[in-house]
Amino acid sequence: MENWYVPVMFALFAAHLIPMVVLGIKRRELYYLAPIMTFTLLTLTFGLRLFAPQFEVGGQPLHEPVRYAAWTAAAISVPLLILRIRKRRRARRKSKTNPEDGDRNATMPEADIE
Repeated sequence: MENWYVPVMFALFAAHLIPMVVLGIKRRELYYLAPIMTFTLLTLTFGLRLFAPQFEVGGQPLHEPVRYAAWTAAAISVPLLILRIRKRRRARRKSKTNPEDGDRNATMPEADIE
C-alpha cells in the first residue's frame, strides 16, 4: 500500500473525535465546538481518502477542500486551547496566592508555620 498512513490517521482522528464529542455533549460548553469540528473534518478527510478516493469536486479530489477546511478549523481550535490553558493557569496561580480563608501559609507548603 502506497499511503500506509491513511488508515492510521483515520483511526487516530476518529479515536480522538469520539471522546471529544462525548465531552462536548456531557459538559455542554461552546469551547468543544472547535475541536469537535476539527476532528470531524480530519476524520472525514482521511475517510474520503481511504473509502472514496474517486469523489471529485471541480476536477480535484474531494478530500482536498475538506482538508483545507480542517486546517482552518485547527487554526481556530489551537489558539482557543492555548487561551483556555492560560486562563486555567492564571486562575490556579490566583487561588494559590489569595486563599479564601485568609491564611497565606495554608496553600504554600514551603513556608514555616509555627
